[in-house]
Amino acid sequence: MKEQMTLKTAIETIKPRQFLRIESVSPRGSLEVRKAAKDGITFYYRFTHEGKPDRVQIGLYDKLAPPKSVNPTKQGYSLSAARFAAAALAARHYEARDRGGLRGLLQQAKAEVDAQREAEALAAVAKGYTLEKLMAVYIDGLRNPATAKDTRNSVHKNVKVAFPKIAATQANQVTTEQISTVLRKILEAGHKTTARQVRAYLHAAYEQARKINNDPAASKRYAPFNVKINPVSDVSSIPNSYGVDKNPLMPEVMREYWKVINVPGNANNRVFFAHPRCAGHHSRVPSNLVRGHPSRTISSPREARPEGLSLATQ
Repeated sequence: MKEQMTLKTAIETIKPRQFLRIESVSPRGSLEVRKAAKDGITFYYRFTHEGKPDRVQIGLYDKLAPPKSVNPTKQGYSLSAARFAAAALAARHYEARDRGGLRGLLQQAKAEVDAQREAEALAAVAKGYTLEKLMAVYIDGLRNPATAKDTRNSVHKNVKVAFPKIAATQANQVTTEQISTVLRKILEAGHKTTARQVRAYLHAAYEQARKINNDPAASKRYAPFNVKINPVSDVSSIPNSYGVDKNPLMPEVMREYWKVINVPGNANNRVFFAHPRCAGHHSRVPSNLVRGHPSRTISSPREARPEGLSLATQ
């Protein structure tokens, strides 16, 4: 067992910048003192983790403190108070022996404090950087002037004018529910395409701001917004208006239509073929309804037209 030393003896014999062991601390470690270059005695808790010695400062020695008090004064610690503090540190060190010991706990606590301070600093910077300003930065970055103009007008009408409070909300505090509220109003007005476009604008702007730290191509103008998540990502996508007809024609009805149009010189031929071509789509006529081939599909007006009917005359 290591020899103990009284505090009085330590103070009388210690040299400047020297550490002296006072006594052991349960369950692990010891209480030490160190003399500063210009007098002044400081208590330390000394411990070992994975064979590496370490120390944590407790505080200054206050020779005028009540000797039996376990609470420090404004000037420092009595021996009893230093023992109490060292015992608390020893208990923490022992409990965290598999997680880096006391030093690991202190580093984790410091990291949490630093992260909190950084978050507060970023929040202070982000204050005033609203959704409206975020969209302005996004629109300014669009290369096509016409696209930028259309986007600006749409955002102004459907976000700023329709929902001024949401537009004035700090961008990194806008919620998915607020985005849904904006889009819902557009959909309720029957403007499905506009709702889909506005969703795309908002999503793109937030993505640019969110990846500012890992995308060198992103504009540094997004940095002050401090956006960490994209609230638009969880908003359901809005499908376009195209798709399978809800009221498809049955085969027997299609056969009747084909009987009508499959007559050379019939004016209905022109109507049948003109509409899909003007709309930019090919008509698809199941060939089994025409020539009895169950596996063949006619995919274009040229292939489906009756003999003797020229596309140039339609």
